[in-house]
Amino acid sequence: MPMLDLEIHGVKELDTVLRQLPMKMQKRVMNNAVRAGARVIRTEAKKNVKRNFHGHGDRAIHLEKEITVAAQKKRKPWEFIYKIGCGRAYWGRFWEYGYSATGRGKTGQARSTRRAGGRHIPARPWLRPALDEMAKTAIEKIREKISDGIDREIAKLRGPI
Repeated sequence: MPMLDLEIHGVKELDTVLRQLPMKMQKRVMNNAVRAGARVIRTEAKKNVKRNFHGHGDRAIHLEKEITVAAQKKRKPWEFIYKIGCGRAYWGRFWEYGYSATGRGKTGQARSTRRAGGRHIPARPWLRPALDEMAKTAIEKIREKISDGIDREIAKLRGPI
């Protein structure tokens, strides 16, 4: 699946305020913000599936429902990774990247691509265009969520008034 590695610049004020919060609160703010940005891209990917594969019946509907945002294991403590995937709808990867049809022989064994006619099914991307179109919107959403999260966590620290 396409991967987007973002570094958001221009948020020095937010960063200085964020670093004054306890580490647990910092991670909660950042985790919620990155998840919100990934959801923006997921929503656009679902629209792309609906728009590009409306004639594919149940498979397109199932793919649209299976597009998910999931947290991935961190390699570093200050890293937030979310994967936008197609879940159990494995054909979403085939539609995204294209594939070669191999066919089956009389005995049920797979034949080589050349013997099967070498039919190549071209890619019809649905996730990559969503990523390209919505990257700036996702970054803005992340900035907004960081700002809102900081305000919310500061209010928690202050306690009831």
